[in-house]
Amino acid sequence: MWIDLGQPDERRIKKACGRSQQVLIYCYNHRSAPIWWEQLRGGLGRFRNLSVFYLDGAATSRLP
Repeated sequence: MWIDLGQPDERRIKKACGRSQQVLIYCYNHRSAPIWWEQLRGGLGRFRNLSVFYLDGAATSRLP
């Protein structure tokens, strides 16, 4: 399993998908994360082992 935080670049995500059974990306910037994903979605949609999650401000404020 590969877990990444933030908005990794496409090359890093492809590398992760090629090496891991499951890739989880947790995005936490509610303004730029949707734009980032729209730019990458076309090239990464073929990876079935990739999951992207958005954490809103309330969720990140509760983290230790």
